[in-house]
Amino acid sequence: MAHTLDISFGPESEFMTSGAVSFIAANPLDDTRFFVAYSETSASAIGKVSVGSVSGSTVSFGSGNVFNNTGSQQIAADILENNKIFVAYSDWGDGSRHGKVKIGTASVSGTDIVFGAEYKFWAAEVNEVAAISLSATKFVVAFRDEATLNHGVAKIGTVSGTTVTFGAAFEFLSENGASDIAVTRLDDDKFVVAYRNEFDLNKGYSSIGSVSGNNITFDTPVIFYNFATNDIAMESFDSNKFVLCHNGLVSPAVIGTVSGTNITFGNSAEMALPNGWNLPSVGILDQDHFVTAFRDRDNNVGSAQIGNVDGTTITTGAKGLFNAPPNGTSATKVFVVDNSKFVVLYRDDADSGHGTAKVGTVPISFSSTDLFLSSLDSLGSSSGTPESPNLDMVMFGSVSGVPTPLIRIINRLTKTHDYDPQLINKFINPPNIVNIQLWDVTDGNNTLATIANSGCYNIGNTNRWAWSTEHLLFLYDRNKYHYYFKMISDLDEETFGEFLIDVPERGLWSYPN
Repeated sequence: MAHTLDISFGPESEFMTSGAVSFIAANPLDDTRFFVAYSETSASAIGKVSVGSVSGSTVSFGSGNVFNNTGSQQIAADILENNKIFVAYSDWGDGSRHGKVKIGTASVSGTDIVFGAEYKFWAAEVNEVAAISLSATKFVVAFRDEATLNHGVAKIGTVSGTTVTFGAAFEFLSENGASDIAVTRLDDDKFVVAYRNEFDLNKGYSSIGSVSGNNITFDTPVIFYNFATNDIAMESFDSNKFVLCHNGLVSPAVIGTVSGTNITFGNSAEMALPNGWNLPSVGILDQDHFVTAFRDRDNNVGSAQIGNVDGTTITTGAKGLFNAPPNGTSATKVFVVDNSKFVVLYRDDADSGHGTAKVGTVPISFSSTDLFLSSLDSLGSSSGTPESPNLDMVMFGSVSGVPTPLIRIINRLTKTHDYDPQLINKFINPPNIVNIQLWDVTDGNNTLATIANSGCYNIGNTNRWAWSTEHLLFLYDRNKYHYYFKMISDLDEETFGEFLIDVPERGLWSYPN
């Protein structure tokens, strides 16, 4: 059994507590806040935006701010700058199904968003709306034009205050059948658009869009998948590389590399095995890792998985459930808070379709320089994720996003009847409150430990905080335990550690080593 921690999730929080939600779009506002745009399907499809706050592994929401009173479909949204967002949507409420957009301004520290006037980006029926900001004052919106036999169209929107002006329309697909459209930013003047081409057997296509002022030039489309596909999601690592996830024969993810206006793709990797995924969403953790959230094809539960990237090669990493059986999941969306934390938002079909969110924490990963002890008596080495059933102690390792090699000291502790070892970690920023979480990794169990008290105490003015192992609910069975722990401050700083602890048999005296 592998000694790799799964993705862990905090408690759920609802941003929509009654009725069903659809068309979820979300992105960060600042280090601790984010916005989520959605349609209240069960309430005449009112379009709302709620502000969420992340603290440690918990998330909370303010009330929803209305941007469209009825008929809000195909919602896409992104942040522009300084708490300013845009929301693009198809307005079915007035019967036109025209493409519209509004600018929203969030309060500096609260949960309110005030919206300006609406502006049309297309005076005909639109569908499959996707949009991304290119800079603080410019965004691109891509969509399917139902009036021209479903051609794929994109336009540049320029923002001044809460006013939006649009440039001319440019087609990335001049045949009928652009579906499952996705866009991702490369830099201020370049983006990628990907789509399913219904005219060509539903194959997956992509193209570079180069921006000059309000004009867009599309490069020759490149096939990223030569079979039928749908549910396309993309996110860029930088101006030259992006990851694309989609719903192909199983559940492929692929790395795209950009040189000028040319795209080349690496080999596809199958994620979400053995069942595959539907509705994947993707976020970038760092240059070598991404996270996906999706609905499992077999049982419709909500899952997340890490993808490890080496050049254009993807290998699958840790996985975790954010919506466990028998719950059903749809309308998934994920965004990254930092390189070890992300938020997943989804429709919980087992709870009347409520809009729900959880914070996910990325588990430890291992580099090619990692050393481990096998069965506590033999030294070995590992590349990637150690899978040895005899793996008991990692000596050197790395947390995703932290340069390797990172020396991780594993403390060997002994508990007695009158001595409880203390765990001590140091924080960079002086906190006011610190709590702890522990995982029992003995024999690869990797379960969140039940503790009597999670509160840590400050050691003078040293920025060091401690926690007593007296709060671990041991059986006094003369046994050895292995724990991985995380201390979390009220300033959202996290420190980590690992220890082995000997626990004596009840009534047997034991001395510390």
